[in-house]
Amino acid sequence: MRVLFVDNKLTGHHVSYMKKLSESQEITAFYFLPEEIIGLTGPQKIMKSDPNSLKGYLKWIREVAEVAAEYKVDLVHFLYADALYKGFGIGLHNLKKYTVVATFHQVRRSFLRDLSRKMIFKQISCGVVHTDKLQSLHLQDGIRNVTKIEYPKFNALIEISKMRAREYFSIPQDINMFLALGGTRFDKGLDLMLEAFSNIKLPFHLLIAGKEETFTKTFIEEKISAYRDKVSVVLKFLSEEEMNLALSACDVVVLPYRKIFDGASGPLADGVWNRKIILGSNHGSLGDIIESNQLGLTFISEDTEDLRNKIISILQDKINWNDKSENYRMSLDPDNFLKSYEEVYFSK
Repeated sequence: MRVLFVDNKLTGHHVSYMKKLSESQEITAFYFLPEEIIGLTGPQKIMKSDPNSLKGYLKWIREVAEVAAEYKVDLVHFLYADALYKGFGIGLHNLKKYTVVATFHQVRRSFLRDLSRKMIFKQISCGVVHTDKLQSLHLQDGIRNVTKIEYPKFNALIEISKMRAREYFSIPQDINMFLALGGTRFDKGLDLMLEAFSNIKLPFHLLIAGKEETFTKTFIEEKISAYRDKVSVVLKFLSEEEMNLALSACDVVVLPYRKIFDGASGPLADGVWNRKIILGSNHGSLGDIIESNQLGLTFISEDTEDLRNKIISILQDKINWNDKSENYRMSLDPDNFLKSYEEVYFSK
């Protein structure tokens, strides 16, 4: 089978996601991307249009159809189908001769977004989501061509001692350490977390590690001024080694996502894969995953006082990793992820 992978973003786990799918021995891979990626097996075409505007989106969809025709593919896989919302699926009829698979990483609700989602699903062969809750949401809306594939942990676990990892970041050894991992986007709620950590008198250390985005270094420094000696800030794109060091150093991964976010979380998978306690918002898929798999604690979304109370609870009472947590961790195996996608490709 000849598959065209389409993505308009290459940040975060996007490249790892695509590379894992391209490992399939059952397909021949082609790519349509915003820039060339070293290490991909197969021809790559570079986007000329930006789908973030309606005019750009229409041009982009036409380009996808042209590339699919040039490579004579059997299937087109939109790896970041969130980009289709803006155009309400307009233009997808140009791909009707192909099997079309679209992966939706999160769902934001509103009348127009829900209408767009329904219109998109009418024109694709299958939509993929990464959580049970999102699959149920689609089914409740009468959308049947949806399937759930667990969002995996792509990178292998590299054993790094907590002592060495904390030495790398100059963090005290005998103290509870919390980690905010990844880009400082608005929907990830870093500002809420920084507010929650203020006025906590118990010993702790916080590591903020990831690309500077919505919340800048200046903003962060202002928010933590009252407890600056308890925080380490590393605002940069993290290498795989640096990400493993950050995860090895911490005890708890904090996911203070706002209510506007409902989808799979890369930092959640990273934390679970490293058997770290998860502290996250209680809404949507995130809260459901944490609570149903006993991965840690949840707090009321966007409630900084409740988040502060849960941080104190973790500092006072040890939370143990258990069999249910471990079973969920095993479900994140990337080979299972690839096998599930192959089943989708060949069933349509």
